[in-house]
Amino acid sequence: MGKFGDQYRNAPSRHSPARADNRHPLLRDLFAALFRLDHVAFADVAQHAVGWWFFATCFWSAIVAMSLSAVVFRELLGPGTMASRPEVLHDFGKLVFAFSIFWIYLSFAQYLVIWYGDIPTETFFLVVRLWHFPWVPLGWLAPFLIWMVPFIVLMGVRPKRTPYILGTVAALGLIGVWDLDYILIVPSLSPNRIPFGWVEVCVTAGFLGAFLLCAAPGLRLAATAATSSFEGAD
Repeated sequence: MGKFGDQYRNAPSRHSPARADNRHPLLRDLFAALFRLDHVAFADVAQHAVGWWFFATCFWSAIVAMSLSAVVFRELLGPGTMASRPEVLHDFGKLVFAFSIFWIYLSFAQYLVIWYGDIPTETFFLVVRLWHFPWVPLGWLAPFLIWMVPFIVLMGVRPKRTPYILGTVAALGLIGVWDLDYILIVPSLSPNRIPFGWVEVCVTAGFLGAFLLCAAPGLRLAATAATSSFEGAD
């Protein structure tokens, strides 16, 4: 069948793990967005949270999580996987850069509607987090780590292809997403004090451990399958 036949045989089928795994990030983002939306609405029933903004945040957090995983596990996965290719890191860097701009665009669009509407219940939600101490530093930390750091650092080609730079930006981005979730919920329960102790640390460590237990065992298989698909497409 020639080269075209070889590519057809090497391409992943509809029921292969490589093809099925493409749907998992979108399902994960959907359930995570609903999870965050439910928590914010439970903490402050007067706030009309926007679902598409939560989905965009979850989508960007999935991108930076994949970027950080590719950087951290590239040596453990070996040289024959997708994580060892500079062009793959470049693609991750472009995704982190582009969707950070998309996230700040959606965030400002939501802020503009609240500012123009001037509804007290919604403006109070922003005032407590952005202009009321002690929450001001944490309130502005989220857009700084999610948008400003990727926008400034990953503007060139070389930072996107450098593992340590991309990994640092991705790690800071995940910290920014954690900070964003924290300030969306906690100030509604404690507007005048930052409650941070062993409970918050244990919850964060528990979710991180659950993610590593679910994702780490299949990283080598996914990276090898992606490499086979990439070479078959060539």
